[in-house]
Amino acid sequence: MKMPDGSWRFWIRVIKIGDRKTPILITIQLATDRSFSQVVDTIDVKLDASHSFIAMPRYKPTLHSSTLYYRYILVQSSSNSLSQQIVGPVASISPWSNISQPEQ
Repeated sequence: MKMPDGSWRFWIRVIKIGDRKTPILITIQLATDRSFSQVVDTIDVKLDASHSFIAMPRYKPTLHSSTLYYRYILVQSSSNSLSQQIVGPVASISPWSNISQPEQ
């Protein structure tokens, strides 16, 4: 959601089953293209049980006249020390819109 000052508020909620003591780390990637070959910003977000694994980080775009594409990335570590990335769907924000748009 676009805020009156031009910043954007992202809303993240993760449903965590099992160990609720360990926080979840999410990265929001922002890019100028749908394929994310030109990442211009990242936002690291920590979700924990004290906030029900919900976060609402704000972001002030550094590119004021461009559409930006964003996605959420969750990195999970397993007990055998392998990591797995879970990448969410792509959406976009633009200076001329007040809501984010899912990309098809």
